[in-house]
Amino acid sequence: MKMKSFLTYGKEESKIEEALRSLGYTRNLARTFIYFFNNEQGFSEDIERAMNLRQPEVSISTKEMKLMNFLNEKQKKTCSKGRPKKLFTLCGSKKELLEHIIQEKEIKIEEEKELIGVLRDYLMKVEQHEPTQE
Repeated sequence: MKMKSFLTYGKEESKIEEALRSLGYTRNLARTFIYFFNNEQGFSEDIERAMNLRQPEVSISTKEMKLMNFLNEKQKKTCSKGRPKKLFTLCGSKKELLEHIIQEKEIKIEEEKELIGVLRDYLMKVEQHEPTQE
C-alpha cells in the first residue's frame, strides 16, 4: 500500500518548527508534529524522507508522541519478505493535537505566573524586614 506523503518543507513549516522549538519541543519532535499536521498517517520511512530525519530520530519522536497519546502504531506486512512496517496514525484530529499543545503550554504559563507571584510576595516581605540605612 503506497501512502501519499507530504514532501515539501517550506517557509511556513520552518516557522511552525521554530515556534514549537521555542515552546520547548525538540527539533525531531517538532518536525514529526509538522508531518502529522499535514498527514493523518504515515510509515516511518515517509516521515524520514518528508522531514529530513534519520530513522532513530523518527523512532524517538514517534515514541514520545505515543506516550502523549497522539499516535497509534500498527504493524503492516510488506509484500516481500522481511520485517513488517510500522504505520503511525493520529489518535484524534489535527485540531485536537494543536489544541492540546496550546492548552499544555497555557497551563505551564499559568503555573509560572503563580511562581512569579510567590517570588514577588517574598520580595515584599524581605523589603519590609530590611533595616533602613541612614
